[in-house]
Amino acid sequence: ICKMSLLIIARVIKSKPQFINLHQVLLLAFAPVFRILSSRSVIIYDAHELETETNGLGGVKKKALKLIEKGCIRFCKQIFVVSKSIEHWYRDNYGSRNIETVMNCPYQVCVPKTNHFRKEFAINTGSAIFLYQGALFSGRGIQDVLDAFKLIPPEKAHVVFMGYGPLAEEIRRTGTEYSNIHYFVAVKPDVVLEYTSSADYGISLIQNTCLSYYYCLPNKVFEYLMAGLPVLVSNMKEMREFVDAHQVGVVASSNGTKDIVAAVNGILGMDLCELQQNIEKVRPIFNWENEERKMLSAYRRIVGSGR
Repeated sequence: ICKMSLLIIARVIKSKPQFINLHQVLLLAFAPVFRILSSRSVIIYDAHELETETNGLGGVKKKALKLIEKGCIRFCKQIFVVSKSIEHWYRDNYGSRNIETVMNCPYQVCVPKTNHFRKEFAINTGSAIFLYQGALFSGRGIQDVLDAFKLIPPEKAHVVFMGYGPLAEEIRRTGTEYSNIHYFVAVKPDVVLEYTSSADYGISLIQNTCLSYYYCLPNKVFEYLMAGLPVLVSNMKEMREFVDAHQVGVVASSNGTKDIVAAVNGILGMDLCELQQNIEKVRPIFNWENEERKMLSAYRRIVGSGR
């Protein structure tokens, strides 16, 4: 760590970059040093989550990270966050002002409907396909979805988990016992949406184990929508408010088995044409082209101000 720190500092001294973009709290600790060594450099804090309020973080480490963030964030000219709730949290806790919410959305593309999952798992056309894509780790509602689909008849709905992680093997094992539960290995990023469009509905469930999760608005939600899939989401603040505001799916009352089953039945009973019409309205709004403009605009303001 010391060697890496010295290399980073040496690189900044040598190159004196116009912008220094920091993505983690530990890197934020360099901000005062960078300000001294390269006063012309503009320091940007690009927070990909609410890092001091993440799952499993506690004790001395949490206190240390909070002290670093509180003490060093004032050296940043601009802060980028990934949801409005996180933006409000930074304003309320640190008095930060130059904050911009830039959501993690995919590029706007036209995604043709594909049929990879029905072919791979011989799923009847009368059964709906629900997709969970992304990292298969604990705390993300994987076990809750498995337990729910054990109770759902295969003739009604199947669930496909597409991704990687320590829970992949458990999903495979469960799939040998229940014919409507399937594991599909992760695909390359450039073809993710092609496979996403093979499903009928997207699942984004996460357990309310920390404030970072409660305030999250995962990129998979926007990927599902870009691929034309209505979404089933957890009752977390940002996801709930987004789905309710745009009427693009259903919110599970909780991550309990019965509530997920009820949410599956609920979304299957909704007017699919109406859901897809609503999705068509949000796709031109929530995409990277629009989010990127907000980020570039912030950089231009900084350049225009002479700092």
